[in-house]
Amino acid sequence: MAFATNAGTRIFWTEQGAGEPILLIMGHRWTHEMWHQVAPELAKTHRVVMFDNRGVGESDKPSGPYTAAQMAGDALAVLDAAGIDRAHIYGASMGGQIAQEVALLAPERVISLILGCTAAGTPDKFPRRQQLVAWPAYWMNPSEARLAKMVKGNIYGPAATAEGIAADLAVFSRQKNDRRGLIAQAHAVFDFDSLDRVGQITAPTLVLHGDHDRNVPLAWGQELADAIPNARIEVLPGSGHLYMTGGSRQANEAVISFVDSVRSK
Repeated sequence: MAFATNAGTRIFWTEQGAGEPILLIMGHRWTHEMWHQVAPELAKTHRVVMFDNRGVGESDKPSGPYTAAQMAGDALAVLDAAGIDRAHIYGASMGGQIAQEVALLAPERVISLILGCTAAGTPDKFPRRQQLVAWPAYWMNPSEARLAKMVKGNIYGPAATAEGIAADLAVFSRQKNDRRGLIAQAHAVFDFDSLDRVGQITAPTLVLHGDHDRNVPLAWGQELADAIPNARIEVLPGSGHLYMTGGSRQANEAVISFVDSVRSK
């Protein structure tokens, strides 16, 4: 196992493929394995580096709360451990918030930015108490069957197939997360505030968003794309919040075309 270290916190990372590097940053709760419909395709032509965010998987689970900026430091530590000076940074959901912070904190490390199913944070977007009260079972490592019932109508759109959802559930069932780590990560989402800062992002940016996203509305994705100079949005028809299931082909093709158009000079 390979680990990067950020201020004493060990971050598990792995890689596949060869070529210009793409760093993948996953969202709340899920480990790097949730890139299973993305990483193999990108790795056909690129070096794909993935990691488990602090609080989940094989990474350390220090006491929280965490911040997106702190987790961006983890991402930069992974780049350092992998010997990568500059990379395409691709984040989904909470990972998209972390990716925004990477682009703001260390623009010299970012070739391009891909932001999937995410938003430019504002204090009203993710009310903390509402989320914690509404999803108590979400923090408790529910069984595969219970989690399937909880998330199916919430994170998938009509384009998601039964086979794709089953593949996701197989990944879900392998994860052994710590409730304290999940809540610590959640604070990074609740407290994220970037709308008044993303105009400073200089990297070419692609925003990916499903038109059936119930967690992060498409309007928030459009707002994000409008707020970042040199950004464009790719809308994925029929896809929900977890757009990789149902919209993976369109999303992967859009990402590959985009990163190839802005190769590092």
